[in-house]
Amino acid sequence: VVTIVATYYISKDYDRLLSFVKGFVKHEYISKIVEIREIFYECFFKFSVGYLWLFLITFAELSIGFFVLGFRKVLSLAILIAILDLMPVLGTGTVLIPWAIIELILGNTGRGIGLLVLFVVNELIRQFAEPKILGKSLDIHPIITLVLIYAAIALFGLKGLLLIPILVALIGAVDMKNILK
Repeated sequence: VVTIVATYYISKDYDRLLSFVKGFVKHEYISKIVEIREIFYECFFKFSVGYLWLFLITFAELSIGFFVLGFRKVLSLAILIAILDLMPVLGTGTVLIPWAIIELILGNTGRGIGLLVLFVVNELIRQFAEPKILGKSLDIHPIITLVLIYAAIALFGLKGLLLIPILVALIGAVDMKNILK
């Protein structure tokens, strides 16, 4: 409730509030803050484009795999599982591994093994593609991106995964010496 009320008042009197805050901050700091905000939005956009590419790669892999395995509604299944793959905790294994086990229990050995192979192939490609794609989109070396991804997940969970690569790109893009003057 407090968030909704605060959002209402901020949006209603945004210009007046902004003028009030600018009265306490030096002009040169305001231009730096605007510059940092623009760089942050650019980095966030690049980060989003990188994950869009990962989504499309996963979608293509799953679509082809499901088609080869003879499943119906290939595109719907591939989209849903590719969306889950964007979430670090869930991923494709949340669906493919239990599904493969069920297929094996039901006696559909070919489909069960096929789903497990599809999972392994998807994970291998994802492990190689993710640092490369995200690193390229954020102008960070893939090794640094890989280290950041694992460190961010270990230290901060999902929040860290989303924020640390963007913050590193932001720090790299902004001349920190000029900001701290």
